[in-house]
Amino acid sequence: DELEYLDGRIIERHGYSVFGEDGTYYAWSWTFRDITEQKAAAEALRESEERVSKERMVLYNSFMNAPAAIAIVKGDTFIYEFANSEYERILGRKITIGKTVQELFPELEAQGIMAMLTNVFTTGEPFIANEFPVELMNNSTGELVLGYYNTVVQPMKDEKGNTKRLLSHGVEVTQNVEARKQIEASEQGLKRYKHMADNANEPFILMREDGTFAYLNDLALQRWGYTKEEALHIRVPDVDPIYNDEVFNAAFAEAQKNTLPQFETLHKKKDGTIYPVEINMGGLTLEGKPYMFAIARDITERKMMQDQLKESEVKFRVLSETVPHMIWTATADGKRNFFNQYTLDYTGLTHEELEGDGWQRTIFQDDLENEVIIWQHTVATGENLTAEKRIRRHDGSFRWHLCHSIARKDSNGNIIGWIGTCTDITEQKAFTEVLEEKVKERTYQLHLQNETFKIAEKIAKFGSYKWNMKTDSLEYSDNLFRLFDCKPNQFIPSYEKFLSFIHPDDLQRVIKNVEETRKTGKLVETPYRIISKTGKIKYLRSSVSFTGGDDNSLLIGTVQDISKDVEAAMELRTKNIELENSNAELASFSFVASHDLKEPLRKIRTFSNLIIEKENFSEKTLDYFNRITSSVVRMQDLIDSLLNFSRVNKSEMVFEPCDLNALIEVSKDDLQLKIIEKQVTIEYENLPVVMAVSIQISQLITNLLENAIKYSRPEVKPLIRISSSIIEGEKIKHPSANKKTKYHSIEFADNGIGFEQEYEKKIFGLFQRLHGKDEYSGTGIGLGIVKKIVTYHDGFIVAEGKPNIGATFKIYIPKA
Repeated sequence: DELEYLDGRIIERHGYSVFGEDGTYYAWSWTFRDITEQKAAAEALRESEERVSKERMVLYNSFMNAPAAIAIVKGDTFIYEFANSEYERILGRKITIGKTVQELFPELEAQGIMAMLTNVFTTGEPFIANEFPVELMNNSTGELVLGYYNTVVQPMKDEKGNTKRLLSHGVEVTQNVEARKQIEASEQGLKRYKHMADNANEPFILMREDGTFAYLNDLALQRWGYTKEEALHIRVPDVDPIYNDEVFNAAFAEAQKNTLPQFETLHKKKDGTIYPVEINMGGLTLEGKPYMFAIARDITERKMMQDQLKESEVKFRVLSETVPHMIWTATADGKRNFFNQYTLDYTGLTHEELEGDGWQRTIFQDDLENEVIIWQHTVATGENLTAEKRIRRHDGSFRWHLCHSIARKDSNGNIIGWIGTCTDITEQKAFTEVLEEKVKERTYQLHLQNETFKIAEKIAKFGSYKWNMKTDSLEYSDNLFRLFDCKPNQFIPSYEKFLSFIHPDDLQRVIKNVEETRKTGKLVETPYRIISKTGKIKYLRSSVSFTGGDDNSLLIGTVQDISKDVEAAMELRTKNIELENSNAELASFSFVASHDLKEPLRKIRTFSNLIIEKENFSEKTLDYFNRITSSVVRMQDLIDSLLNFSRVNKSEMVFEPCDLNALIEVSKDDLQLKIIEKQVTIEYENLPVVMAVSIQISQLITNLLENAIKYSRPEVKPLIRISSSIIEGEKIKHPSANKKTKYHSIEFADNGIGFEQEYEKKIFGLFQRLHGKDEYSGTGIGLGIVKKIVTYHDGFIVAEGKPNIGATFKIYIPKA
């Protein structure tokens, strides 16, 4: 029997009678064996087996519920081991497990299908075919019925690479093939095609040669979320990201020659949602014009099922090959059909030698007869089995194992197989001794960790405590005493003693927070002040966690000295106030610059013009006045440019959709007189909508257009071309480009005077000019404003120029 001690140990006890040489009973003997770890290992193994059983159950249910015909046949005679309901439905008859393909479908021999199965089994090469024609016998009429299937026959190999089974996966596409053939044979053109498409049970699409849609049935419109009117304005690349114009043109041309093989792709709905589809495509001619049709079957559920199947199988394989236990599976009648690598390595036998009843050769001879009886009883009753047995190792020795067998059942409770494990328990006593040594080692490590924690408390200036709210007892770490400027254990910790250190101004708030913590079980982490034993004022912050069951009776917490953090926050607050004052002064300067500085200049200009109009001066004097007026204008322009530069403020940026086409029209209106005067041509089309600050992007466009007009060649009419594209950051050779970001690339190209490339960086600097003020007017700030705006939008600008040919400014702004 087994005895369970108060410390949790479980002891196995055996009693024996002792007799003398004359046969007289004279004593009773007991032996005891600690099986605590054996029991724990058995429980852990049982839980592992249950997880494996669930994983295989998921795999089975996934096959049974798959939206495709799936069957598994064994051996070179192709005996059915499994067939799901979809397989039976599309083939039109019940599959009897244990029967061969030849017995159930004799009509397949003449069609070469049995030869194909033999070829896959012999060569190990899978058979894959789309629209594969098969004639099946109709049990009611006795006639052969032609159907089309997308078929895959895949070999299932053992650990040595030998084919043992075949997995058949198929989807019936008869309706799609017949529909396509009817479309191609149609003599009534597009009208009859639309009638067929409207009565189809899958989304049907008809495409023109230019990629626009000639017709979509209601199922296609519903799936994509478009109305019929909206569908007239979209193209194939709008709903299928894979089909750009080049790919579509190639597919369209190929479809006119041959029906395209069935394939999988992704479709995009109107709302941007992406989902997988299976496509059948082909070309046809309607009313003398070439078209391409597509039947798009939504395979979202099938993909999810395939992922689940794959994940389940991978999990089981990984589990079986990583755990140090024998793992095997068996069919419903108890025949073993799978062994993990650990079992093969332990026994030294191959999978073929062990499968079926071959595993019995590894059982100790004295145990074999009883083991077979127990296993037969288990298979017959469906009961789970736990037993100890001796199993032969590859070196001929026998070792004790604890073995478990669990029945796998389907959703109706029927047994579909078995899964079992065996764990070596021969070294149990040695393991126990090792475990005891590890416990000692772990105890020492915990001691080291405690000492390390104490050192960490000192370095990080925090302490810890435990507070039992039921008994109102507190325990402080040594460093928590030190935070109060006390020696460790200098006083007996209590709630009242803790409150005695709290700053009077924070006392009521701390009491209220503690009561809230007691009531809700959640700590209100509000910093508070204490007055230490030495009179120092410190800022502390507490963090806690409750334990001790549902009553949250035990509170474990930490207390950290955050005095330096608070001081830093106060200093930061002071700096912020200083910054606000500085910003106010800057605003005052802007007002002075925009009003008080410009007012005297305006008067100088006005009075100079009045003097010139009313007085007669010599040419030299008029030249002086003209120089004065010209200097005043430059000074006014300089002040305006500096103000514009200072007003580009990142803190006030509000991003919104900006239509570049509309903003260019606004800038053209602002520059209308200059455009007319110099006969400027501005070309652009289909520019994007970007997320940006509208007023700043408008100013950027105006500055670039004005710059191109200003630096045009006198003998050439100015031409400005504006274009855009989307480009990956990794393709941009610029240090500011983020490799993981997509950018709007917007180019302003002109045919003006250009510049030497060595001056690229200079032209974006404030007050930087490549020409004298007498040659070209300006302040040298316009491009500086452009660069500042682009930088504030997390972008960058590049300039390229060639003297007397023109300049190109490329602006890169992140795509939202």
